[in-house]
Formats: sequence, structure tokens, C-alpha cells
Amino acid sequence: NPDLAQSENFRRNISENLRALHLQDRIPKTESTLAAVNPDISGIINSEDTLLARYNQATDALKQGKNTEGRAALDAIGRVNVTDSVALSVRDQANLVLGYELLRNGLGSAAIPVFSRIRSPGPCANPALLGLGWSLLAPVVVPVAISNGNDETADIEQSRIPTLLTPHLTADIAALRRLQPPQLPHSSKDEQIALHHALVPWSELTGRDPTDPAVQEGMLATAWALYHLGAYEQAQDDYLRAIDQFEKTRGWFDAAIQNVRTGDMATMIEVHENDDASGWHWVSADLPPPQTHWWFGDTPEVPRTVPAGFYLDHLLLTDEFAGALQRYQQLHQLSATLDADQEIRGDAITQAHIDALRLRVSVALQNQRRHLEDVAVNELQSQKKQVERYLVEARFALASIYDRPVAEAGQ
Repeated sequence: NPDLAQSENFRRNISENLRALHLQDRIPKTESTLAAVNPDISGIINSEDTLLARYNQATDALKQGKNTEGRAALDAIGRVNVTDSVALSVRDQANLVLGYELLRNGLGSAAIPVFSRIRSPGPCANPALLGLGWSLLAPVVVPVAISNGNDETADIEQSRIPTLLTPHLTADIAALRRLQPPQLPHSSKDEQIALHHALVPWSELTGRDPTDPAVQEGMLATAWALYHLGAYEQAQDDYLRAIDQFEKTRGWFDAAIQNVRTGDMATMIEVHENDDASGWHWVSADLPPPQTHWWFGDTPEVPRTVPAGFYLDHLLLTDEFAGALQRYQQLHQLSATLDADQEIRGDAITQAHIDALRLRVSVALQNQRRHLEDVAVNELQSQKKQVERYLVEARFALASIYDRPVAEAGQ
């Protein structure tokens, strides 16, 4: 439908959807494709039934309490056979949302194949691995035939692992002490099997970007599982490694906050705005590729210098920062255009208008820069607080190992 494809509202909605899925770098190409009304774009956009539109409808249904409808729609998107990178990202995101929706509602066994459909490596891989581990630990619901008193049978649901403990990540520590007095956990055979299964995806998170909250929780979950398996020394070592990593990560976020406050982030953005390849690509270009594992260091004794802009990819995952950055880029480009045309002279009235416009843009640019920096600092502080909560959890768990009863500690 050429009229629909050329519609400004339609193009704007597509751009907003791409941004919500953290696919900002695809916006220029997608808009260009739409402008040409290329019939070959069906893999990216179907004007009557796009994956993006269906995804939004599915998530809206969940927000409205229409769980059956929303889950079915997400499941259909999560199974679609596509090859385009945008469509693959939408499919992964649908599976991720559906997996956690099922997990939150106690349907862990149903979430297992959903998480397993998500690509790894990929933008959704880390939270998918974390969720898969919790799904493998969730009670497995199986039908059990019982008599209803009329020589007929009925199916009821029974949990195979009804007493499996769950961790209290980021819980109130004082309450946690009251709930968990020093004692060794006792896991049944079935629970131990489930814990071993959960360790498989969680172990995959080991060594991945420690600034990712999913990786941080995975580090704690791995140590917690080992503790419940009776591998106390291994759990102790894992908690100690987690504490060391969380302390380092907290320092990295302190440096990132300082980097923003001193204006280095905005300066870096302005420098790259003068490049021909403006837009979102420069952010990814400046970040170290994932396979470099910069957080490991060159050697265990000599840590690698943390890249100054390591935090940018995490900030771009937030709608507020992504929107603020886009507005800042637009103002910067407008200011650069006006500066480039400052040699052009017209009559006095025209020149007065140009000078007034240049001043307004300059003021707006400075205000937007301050707003962008405030958004960045607030988000980085929030991420730092999350690391600190996990740090407290790791320290408390380690203390619980040290404080377990002497008789049991010797086992």
C-alpha cells in the first residue's frame, strides 16, 4: 500500500517501535526503504500485519490483563520464521517478554522452550540464560489422575518440586536474617537434579559483561545453587569472586558518572557529530567488541584500562536517554548548519532573524546538553545502586556460610 508506506504517521510509528526495541541504528535504513516503497521489504515490514505492530498489541494485551490473548500473540511472534535482523530482534524480544511473563506466574516449565528459542549471542541472550535457569528450577506441573468419588477420574496439577527454595535477591537484609537462621540447606534428590540443570545456563553467563544486571544476578544465582548442592567451598569462592567483581564494577560506574559530569561524554558526541557517518553508528563503533572481554584485563595481575565510553551501550537501552540523545544530536546538527552558513549575508532584517535563530539554537543546545547529562547521571547512579544491592547480597550470603553451625560446617 504506497499511500500507507508514505504516511508520515506510519513512518513515525515504525521509528518509535524500532527505538523501543533498541534498534535505533535501523531507523535511517528503514525510512529510506519505505520512502522508495520497495516491494521487497516484506521481510522487514508488512504494512497490514507487521511484527512490530503485533508485538506492541501483544504487550498491550498483557498490560490490560488479557493474559491468554497476550501470551498467544507473543508465542506466535516467537515462532515466526524470519531472517532479517530487525525481525529476528523482534522475535527474540517477544520470547524474552513471554518467558518472564510465564515465569512470574509460576509456569516455569512452559517458559523453558520459550527462553530456548532466543538467539545466543544476541541482545536478549543474557537475560534469557538467566530466566532459563530459573525456569529449570521452577516446580514442574504434571497432571495426576484422582478419583472424584463417582468412579470417575479428574486431572489435577501437582508440583514435582513443591518445596524448592528460592533466593531472596535484593531483599531486605534484616528480614532475610530472620527468615534464614544459620543452617545448612537440605535439598532433595529432585531438587539437586534441578539445581544441576539450572547451573548449565547460569555458567554460560560467567565471564560475560559484568556491568549487565543479568550477568550480575547470574553470578549470585550460581553461587547460591552451589551452596544448596552442598558445594560450600565452591560457593564461598564464587561469592568472593562476585564481591570482588561488584566492587570493581561500582568503581567503573563512579568513573562513568565523573566522565559525564566533566562533559567528556557530550564532547565525544559532538566530535563524532562532525563525521559523515553520523547517527547511532558511532556509539557502537567506539565500544570495544564483545569478544575482547575488556573487563578481564590483559593479565590477572595487570587489569586492562576500562574504555571511557563503556557505559554508552547500556544507556542507549533506556528510552529516556535515547530520546534525549536524539534531540541533542538534532540541535547540534542544526547549530552546525547555521555556523556553516554564517558567511551568508542578506538584508538587515533577514540577518537579524538569522542571528536570533542562532542564539535560540545555542541556548536550546546548552539546555539539552545539561538535560542529556542529567539523564545519563541518573541512570548510571541507578545501575550503580543495583550493583551495590547485589554486593550486599553477596556479602550476606558469604557471612551465612561462615556463620553456619560448627557441627554442620565440619560436614
